[in-house]
Amino acid sequence: MAEIFIINSDNLIIADNVRNLATGSNVNNAVVTVTMSGANKVAVAGVNWPITMAFVTGSSGRYRGTLPDTLVVTENTKYFGVVVVSAGAGLRLQTNVPIIVRDARTD
Repeated sequence: MAEIFIINSDNLIIADNVRNLATGSNVNNAVVTVTMSGANKVAVAGVNWPITMAFVTGSSGRYRGTLPDTLVVTENTKYFGVVVVSAGAGLRLQTNVPIIVRDARTD
């Protein structure tokens, strides 16, 4: 299932339950970034990538960032949020989150 990005709006992106699979413990001290790219794997214009996602104080492995309204995107087009988690030697994860762009006025 794809995440919905509302065009001309700031959009919150969350990485939840970031954990070390070997130990099962939450990772609360990682560097987490996101880059939004098109199907051609080229980063979307309108911001300097990557965007750093901040750890949510008091949470268990939750990081949050904002995709700004300045992104140059096309409605009804599929993009990807490339999320990278780095938490030291041997603790790196990259995942691609499908994103569909919508216009709030037409949904």
